[in-house]
Amino acid sequence: MNLLINKSILVTKDRNSSINSVKKLIDLNAKLIFLPTIKIVPLKPNPELKEILSAQKVFDFLIFTSASAVQIFMDHVSQFNYEIQKCKIVVVGEKTEEVCKKFGLNVSLMPETYSADGLIDLLSSIELSNKRILIPGSKISSKILSEELIKLGALVYTIPIYDVVENDMNICYDEFSFVKNNRPNIFIFTSPSSFKNYLSIFQLDNPTQYFSDSIICAMGKTTEIEINSKGVKVDIVPTISTLENISNEIVHYYENIITNSNWRSND
Repeated sequence: MNLLINKSILVTKDRNSSINSVKKLIDLNAKLIFLPTIKIVPLKPNPELKEILSAQKVFDFLIFTSASAVQIFMDHVSQFNYEIQKCKIVVVGEKTEEVCKKFGLNVSLMPETYSADGLIDLLSSIELSNKRILIPGSKISSKILSEELIKLGALVYTIPIYDVVENDMNICYDEFSFVKNNRPNIFIFTSPSSFKNYLSIFQLDNPTQYFSDSIICAMGKTTEIEINSKGVKVDIVPTISTLENISNEIVHYYENIITNSNWRSND
């Protein structure tokens, strides 16, 4: 089937972690370009986290808001033999849950909507008064989650364990050069930082004009809000924030175009 033939789709993540999630698009003959615009940098040393783990401090809930948070946190855990099994583990979505399973961690809670708002809705149904919650995450994470949990009576400890920085384009120079000379038809931005870094990498002073003829996909409302703030319209935001769901929505988008075109031609 050639539904997406001659359509180029940029994914702001690396090929290895994304290829299986966008297979449907490849099968429909789209040209996929993987250009990771962000780089995850673990924060080391991390004396605050070291103090918690070495003292074996007990938490009622441990919240992971990304797969990276799980990987980096577990690297620290292995150094201190921290008894993580004593915590109820909460994850933002299925990709984060998958990484937890790789480390043998049992996930207790996961929201239906993969976002901070989804986590808040989920946890607001639980009695959190004086419950101790640890949130190891990004240095640039939004404070909304922790603030809302504190309002619910929880004792929240947020610890930055990694930073999100602009990726070095020398690592993916071929993809960078291609995009610089051939603007993709469709853009998939997987986080607010992935969008902000794209603007920086390509030195875009007028994003509204640059993206005017493109289909823009945002993984979640937070990413959509960031894109909108620069005057760019978002066309696709999946209900569940995964690349698989974005892929499905892209297919539906073009199927609707064909259906409407056929309807008008038969009118």
